[in-house]
Amino acid sequence: MVAKPILKKYNNILCVTLAIITAVVLRQIETDVPMNWFCRILRSAIYMELFIAWGVSIHRRIIQPQVSRYLIAISALMVFWIIVRTIRYSLDECVWLIRYLWYSYYLPMLFIPLLAVLVALSLGKPDNFHLPKWTGLLYIPAVALLLLVLTNDLHQLVFVFPEDAVAWINDYGYAAGYFLAVGWVIFCTITAFVVMLIKCRISHSRTVLMLPFVPAVMALIYGVLYYFRIPWLKFLTGD
Repeated sequence: MVAKPILKKYNNILCVTLAIITAVVLRQIETDVPMNWFCRILRSAIYMELFIAWGVSIHRRIIQPQVSRYLIAISALMVFWIIVRTIRYSLDECVWLIRYLWYSYYLPMLFIPLLAVLVALSLGKPDNFHLPKWTGLLYIPAVALLLLVLTNDLHQLVFVFPEDAVAWINDYGYAAGYFLAVGWVIFCTITAFVVMLIKCRISHSRTVLMLPFVPAVMALIYGVLYYFRIPWLKFLTGD
């Protein structure tokens, strides 16, 4: 007879999988404008519910206060990301607001990898542990890059728009600031995984050790395809 904790675990996995499949299907069945709006809101609600549920689960399960706070902050940033994206694609006018909502994506994009590094550094530490003060310096490049993105209209050092563009939204290129931001994300992601691997106690299982790299590799592949604006990627996954 299957133990209740194991049964509950697989039930949770099944529910999450079905929720994600439902969200993907909703994206593919968007047709007319009312249905498009309904599907978009429902998809966003599904993802927000998953992120919130994950945050609540962390609050209940993670004993180390510092790790718990960082992971809950990641959950909140993901919910923020989905909310901002939903508002952006629900607006038809007010071009400048749409553009700044797009720029604000970089708040979670820059800070989630940073928080992952802080989580990795905090793993295995006692409840009263606090990260050394030097780790506060890691916030400086993240904040600087975020300000660089948010002020892009003044200098176009992140995204470059044509001079004759009527609206600065979809017709753009990439400047040095964009690659600095991507480099920061990659650096933090690799650093977090390396620290986790060093601290990992399950050294006998290569499968377990490699699992965290799966979403990271998928995100890297997606990022490269997104940069080159592969047409079918937008159709299947959006942004």
